[in-house]
Parts: sequence; C-alpha cells; structure tokens
Amino acid sequence: MSVDIDKLEYGMQLRYTGTTDIQVTYGGHSDPRVDGLVEGNIYTLSDFSIGNWKTHIELEGFTGHYNSVVFDEVSEENDG
Repeated sequence: MSVDIDKLEYGMQLRYTGTTDIQVTYGGHSDPRVDGLVEGNIYTLSDFSIGNWKTHIELEGFTGHYNSVVFDEVSEENDG
C-alpha cells in the first residue's frame, strides 16, 4: 500500500516503507537509502509535485525528492 496522492497535504506524516532500484530510477527520484531514510520511520511531508505518471515527495530535513510509492500515510488506524 502506498500513500493516496489525492489526499496529500503539507505537514502530513508519512512512513517510509523501503524502496527498490527501479522505484528510485523511475522518474529520476532521489534514493532514500543514500539520503539516510530508515525503513519504518515516520517523516513529515514538506512539498510534493503530482505529474501524469509520477509524484515527487519532499520531506522536512531532507533535500531529495522521492517516489510517492515508497511511503504510507500515517493515521491512527494504521499506526497502532
């Protein structure tokens, strides 16, 4: 399950779920593994860009732009 791009909001909490090489190279995204994101950790959305075939996610404290499919939305329902 990945984040629903239609529900993206600045400041929302996202959990990094891990990535593959293909998810990084598709669309020229930054590699969250290289940038120090830790699988399972929660990060705050600072910006995003929704395109026809790809969505870039930016996080507070990081300079990269990441593939949206490597994140889940954090909510009370799925954070318990």
